[in-house]
Amino acid sequence: MTSDDAIDIKEVVFLKAAERAFHAVPEEVKDTFDLLLTAIQNNTAVPRNRREDLVGGTLGGISELKVDFDSDTYRTYFVAEFAEVVFVLDAGIKKSKTQGKIPQEQVDVLVERKKQVAAYYKTNKERFERRYQTRQKNRARRAASEAGK
Repeated sequence: MTSDDAIDIKEVVFLKAAERAFHAVPEEVKDTFDLLLTAIQNNTAVPRNRREDLVGGTLGGISELKVDFDSDTYRTYFVAEFAEVVFVLDAGIKKSKTQGKIPQEQVDVLVERKKQVAAYYKTNKERFERRYQTRQKNRARRAASEAGK
């Protein structure tokens, strides 16, 4: 979760199951995902081989980050369609049995979690907007401070 004194454009919010899964990946992988998520939350480019927007009716709006490590590929799935927040839906090693396609049970989990975050966002939109405004003020203060040096 993003701190109160953050200057990032968007905050990052993990679903509880996603947070547990995220913290279970190797430290080197987690560090790389942290850097990639920081880029996502600040609308900065991520290398093409690291980010992919998922396609297909029910997967639309979900993206994945990929990190290769120790002969495995780790993935973090997220939704970044909201102006103020990036929601992390899941993380971990994802092995495909069908030529790179996401297994149907994983698709079902991602679609359900996307519905959950959409409802959560709708319920908490005003809170996300207030925190967004605070981050914007923090950014402006930081920029002014750095300009004054």
